[in-house]
Amino acid sequence: MDDTFRIERYRRSDREQVFALMRVAYQPNEVAREIKQWDWKHDRNPFNAEAERYRIANRPRILPFVRAAARPEDLAAMELRGPQSDNLDEPCCILLRKAGELVGMFCFVPQRFMISGAEHWAIIGSNFIVHPAYRGHQLGVRLSLTMRADNALNLNFSNQSGQRSSESTNRTLFGKRSEAAVESNDAITSSQRLTPLFKPIDWYEVVGLLSSSTFLRKSAAIVGSGLELARRSVSWEHPSQRIRILEVDSLKDRIDEFWNRVHHDYPVIAVRDQRYLDWRFAARPDVSYRYLVALADSNLAGYMVFRMADRDGMPCGNVVDFLIENRSFEVFTRLLKHAEQSMKDAGAKAIICGVASMPYRSMLWRSGYFPVRTAATPHLNTIRLSSDPALRVFTDVRRWFVTMGDGNLDFFS
Repeated sequence: MDDTFRIERYRRSDREQVFALMRVAYQPNEVAREIKQWDWKHDRNPFNAEAERYRIANRPRILPFVRAAARPEDLAAMELRGPQSDNLDEPCCILLRKAGELVGMFCFVPQRFMISGAEHWAIIGSNFIVHPAYRGHQLGVRLSLTMRADNALNLNFSNQSGQRSSESTNRTLFGKRSEAAVESNDAITSSQRLTPLFKPIDWYEVVGLLSSSTFLRKSAAIVGSGLELARRSVSWEHPSQRIRILEVDSLKDRIDEFWNRVHHDYPVIAVRDQRYLDWRFAARPDVSYRYLVALADSNLAGYMVFRMADRDGMPCGNVVDFLIENRSFEVFTRLLKHAEQSMKDAGAKAIICGVASMPYRSMLWRSGYFPVRTAATPHLNTIRLSSDPALRVFTDVRRWFVTMGDGNLDFFS
């Protein structure tokens, strides 16, 4: 590999060069979206400094073979030095240069998790680019190894292409693990395919995406109507008078108290306090979300976040995020019913819940959703590179609570 390639930390003064690299690697609509999101995700992310302090404190706990897999000069470049060391709120982005030209980058969004009852910081991969003229030289692996050697917990949502890239890095990393004669057999990576759940509202329009046959579209509309009538006839609903569903302008009122009660229900869950929800949903510059809350008497019992998005020219509703106290079937289904009606009123031809863990997948099935797997169906990949035994559950994805609001899946539309 050409040793003139050099890794360094991003500085805010680099942003125009970053945008120029995006223009080479992305489609014009993707460039416009990424530039609009840049300040929100990176330069003005309110969690940069906290995540950096966690990164510094946990460097000694990174597994030795992981540190050994990266170049020493690349690891040194990850440490904030000089004027940067006085300003820990710099975004965590790695730049790759050749003779001063920016030829690659790997940026991360910090996200807090409660893991076995304690708070930790993980990173989500974002804006992973190698200039087209420099691909095929394992530069992406070099960036990935540097990232992993400086961050104890990683997660990403990837398609098939991203899976191949991740597997290439894993092969290199696990080769170093073998060389280091590591005896532990603990799983430090895990992956789970996330099959979206889909509910057609207008079967005629939905089938129209797949076929131009008027007969098939009309037949699907008739069959779909029959299925919905059958589902409703066997559904049992006995709503409690104690539960009220309200649409609100923001998720502020009593959300921290609610979060502190509920997060203990899950071994691994991304933090959903008011500060995070304000940033994740209210502050996003390119999309508007809507919010429902469920009140049991005067107490918050759950919330749901949803929005509209265009899918291949068809308006669709999206169930983005939710959190329910005691995994209540009644609270969840009543929130879902209200959200569905709002999305129908907004013109949704179908409603998608891209990510849901058990038991909520079962609740969605009972509400008329069914799985749809495509080539673009994402995988959730988790990586634990810390020697801290309390973090082992991070790579047991079956025990996670996860929604579309976690990670960056929802950032792309």
